[in-house]
Amino acid sequence: MLWDQHLRPDTVNIGAILCNRVFSLVCSTQSVRQSMTSSQPEEVVGVLHAIMTRGWKGDLQCYLVFTSERIIVSVMGMLTQAAGSFGGVGGMIAGLDEMKKSGRLKSMSPTGILQSNKKNYALTYSNISKVELGRKLGATRLYIQATGDVYKFKFQLVKMEEIESQVRSLLPPTIPVERSEKLD
Repeated sequence: MLWDQHLRPDTVNIGAILCNRVFSLVCSTQSVRQSMTSSQPEEVVGVLHAIMTRGWKGDLQCYLVFTSERIIVSVMGMLTQAAGSFGGVGGMIAGLDEMKKSGRLKSMSPTGILQSNKKNYALTYSNISKVELGRKLGATRLYIQATGDVYKFKFQLVKMEEIESQVRSLLPPTIPVERSEKLD
């Protein structure tokens, strides 16, 4: 090729390596997006442990299960929630239960996850207008604005940037993720 004659060999090799890495990144991003929009069966793409804030009803520990079509909120049992708040041995047992459940959720079908607890519910991506991230009372907050309601979650001892990065990678690109300085 004509341009090969004017470039040093090491420059061409570095350029080829860089081009291949960029191409690989674009291809992997496109394949994730295609899997989220294609007619393939729904599958779990990621799980985040969160705390559902419910105001005067009290907070519940839960998992946000991101699938190719929706977010499933999988509510943890009250026993695990109570044990986790005590620390010590109870906290260790609760932590082990959480790890087991998280692993189990990744291997279950989305329909199975939804049906595993009557308190579980789903938010389809088509009904989500936006996702807001911010900090309130020392915790990272995630507000999912869907048709007719706002679903509020918090993450303790986790940086907002980490949650933002994970959420952006798990949501379809059509859903805006915004940072907010003032969450109510």
